[in-house]
Amino acid sequence: MSCGRELSELTAEALDGLAEVTSVDASAGHVLLITRSLRIDVDDYDCQLLCMTLDGAVKWLHHAPGQQLAQVRVSPKCDWFAYVATGRDGGLWVRSVDNGVARRLFDGPVSSAPLWTPDGKQLVIATRIAATDRQVLSRLPIASDTHGGEYPRPLRLVAVEMDGAARPFSDSADELQPCSFSADGAMVACVRLRFGRDGRPQSVLRLVRLSSGEWSEPSLGLTWLTAPSFAPSGRGLAFLGAAGDFPPSDHACLELFACADACEPSATSIGGLTAEHPVVQRAPALDRGPRWLDRRTLAVRTASRGRIGVTAVSLETRQSRPLVSGQVQVLDFVPTRPDELICAAADATEAALVLRVTKGSAPRRIWSSGWAAGEAISRIGLEPRCFDTPTGDIDGWLLGDRSLPAKGLAVSLHGGPHGFVGPTIAPGHFYRWILASRGWVVVAFNQSGSGSYGPAFAASIRGQWGRRDLAEVLAISQALQTELKIPPGSSGLVGYSYGGYLATWAAIKCRLFAAAVAGAPITNFESFAGTSDIGPWFMAWELALESAEDLTRAQEFAPVRHASELQTPLLLLHGTNDRRCPLGQSQEFFHSALTRSNTPVELVVYDGASHNFPSGGRPSHRVDYNRRIVTWLEHNLRPSLRI
Repeated sequence: MSCGRELSELTAEALDGLAEVTSVDASAGHVLLITRSLRIDVDDYDCQLLCMTLDGAVKWLHHAPGQQLAQVRVSPKCDWFAYVATGRDGGLWVRSVDNGVARRLFDGPVSSAPLWTPDGKQLVIATRIAATDRQVLSRLPIASDTHGGEYPRPLRLVAVEMDGAARPFSDSADELQPCSFSADGAMVACVRLRFGRDGRPQSVLRLVRLSSGEWSEPSLGLTWLTAPSFAPSGRGLAFLGAAGDFPPSDHACLELFACADACEPSATSIGGLTAEHPVVQRAPALDRGPRWLDRRTLAVRTASRGRIGVTAVSLETRQSRPLVSGQVQVLDFVPTRPDELICAAADATEAALVLRVTKGSAPRRIWSSGWAAGEAISRIGLEPRCFDTPTGDIDGWLLGDRSLPAKGLAVSLHGGPHGFVGPTIAPGHFYRWILASRGWVVVAFNQSGSGSYGPAFAASIRGQWGRRDLAEVLAISQALQTELKIPPGSSGLVGYSYGGYLATWAAIKCRLFAAAVAGAPITNFESFAGTSDIGPWFMAWELALESAEDLTRAQEFAPVRHASELQTPLLLLHGTNDRRCPLGQSQEFFHSALTRSNTPVELVVYDGASHNFPSGGRPSHRVDYNRRIVTWLEHNLRPSLRI
């Protein structure tokens, strides 16, 4: 892997101007796009709303500095589109596709994407019940990191007319997200999130009649479902779901299901979890799940071996064919015709791309953000690799210029543990590219537990934290040290969330690495179970716990129990508003290691930051986070490389 070009050293400030797509929609003639760009000078983000033709020519642009825009949706007649704004002038807005003239229809908090009725005369939204300055809690979860550290509050469905008249038409529910209208506009399919006694979320299908608010919840025999989508005609539904006990996760291995009549309690698996069908990934907020290409063909985002593409599936034959695959990660897609897609995507140099895909042709880039650092990043080699480990072959990627001797090896671990890495920029891990630009070789790989390989591989880490995957980390690291002739004392380890746990555990159990960084780690299984928004059920499933005695035994693999054995200088990075992996996880380990070991340990706390701050927090926090990782590794590995 030699790029044959002179590298430009990157700094954390190169994040300035980084744009990401937060929403996309399209019609037969237009693409509507919302982007969010990082601005270091004001320590905030800028949003832009673009209307462009299918060839990428920008028709008009609305600039919204300091405001957050999301969830753009084109009306059925393609003359208006709706979107959600937060902050200043927040609420539900509509704009004309032709001239961008806007008006606000609803000025309350909107907690879902707007859903147009088939006649284009109304929109349905979910709005969160107003908060108070105190919460009386009688169930789990007690908080949710996905809502920025808020306490969960019920949602209510509201129908909004184009003249701004609003009418609530549902009772409150734990979580209620409108997803799709039936072809006749009489019924809306929603997903209701409910919680078990241990706080484990379960989702059910709720069908609501727009006229009366009457609803039903047909039993489909699934433990999880998301993104229901009505067929273009009739009452057939398609959705992603799971029938097993795999925990709900942003990277869960789900199947594609369909039912001929939404009111009948039956769901048929269309496939997705075999060698012939790529694994269907649960859709993040940007993705709307399965889309109908015609009455008998569905398209879904699929994840296979770290790569995210789009696959078409026939309901009649159960056969699938790839529509988009390769060196891009598809974030969302919109069919504009049966043989054409518009995709929001990312690749190795850009986090915000729009692709036009026509049947029989390669994807064509029609828009990109033009990030200033993209050119420098393009000079850094990105090489797919397959590594031999004690548990089998592991896919990964190497970053760096192999034509020169490597200054060091940096091992980057993903979170989850059911996340995965692919061949794209990964803005939340920008330190990888900074290190590679400075002469390091960086490796990121999909160890046991990673998503996009099917449920068996994802579940292989259950009850094996810090054992099965640590053996893989060590095997890959040692092989690369030998191959790249990395001198002793020149390898470092970085991980976040579950990757932070694994980095901390490795810093205790081996001397292979000269420095380690753990962002938002889990260090104490017992306190995590009692304080995390997912703690009770997550720990019970992940550690395969059947009794209190099992948790006691599992604690032998909790880093806080072994803080006195810390062998590797360790940097801890954590946000104060992290509900997923609460700050106490780092504090407990820091206190114990500082008083019981002689190894350097440092804790950096980011005020007001949630669990997702490395990829979406304050720009100043993101810059500092990446800078500190690079500084810590270079300071502790080889003093001559200090920045």
